[in-house]
Amino acid sequence: MRWAILVTGLAAEPKVSPEDREMLRAHSESVSQPSMLTDLVGLCHVSQTFGDTNMFRIQFQTAAALESVSKALVSAFVTLGGTVKYGPAPRSAAERLTAACLKRA
Repeated sequence: MRWAILVTGLAAEPKVSPEDREMLRAHSESVSQPSMLTDLVGLCHVSQTFGDTNMFRIQFQTAAALESVSKALVSAFVTLGGTVKYGPAPRSAAERLTAACLKRA
């Protein structure tokens, strides 16, 4: 569901380049059922950042078949002022607490 919201929302955003909008629009029109993405979208997570509630962290992982769509998404986010960061995200508070408990054990 998050994937669909991101793709359709950015496909309608006028600030996004026409090429990226067309790529996202074509992708959204090619998917009639969410189950079609089961093997293609492994992760799509959106959350507010801790320090700034006006900023969101968006993480997604896709199969190679969606590489052009992923690139269009990243390009759209950058156009709208986003910053691209590759690799794992910083550990959450729960992950840090778990690690601290395991060190003490």
